[in-house]
Amino acid sequence: MSESSESGVINHKLEVHGYPNMYIIDGSAIQGNLGINPGFTITALAEYAMAQIKGKEGNQTLSLLRQIEKSKTT
Repeated sequence: MSESSESGVINHKLEVHGYPNMYIIDGSAIQGNLGINPGFTITALAEYAMAQIKGKEGNQTLSLLRQIEKSKTT
């Protein structure tokens, strides 16, 4: 994980630098050997990445909720 593509492939949201909506959601996102079975860590990373996608602009559920809120104010 890094702030730029010069020093790494993904950012703190597990999104590939320069490729919007492309995520790395597996053991390759872990920097180094954990010394134990990484299954729970990989699962937690996947859940974190899915939470990032859910809140993105263009998500159908999110767009629908915004449309409902907008219709209430007009």
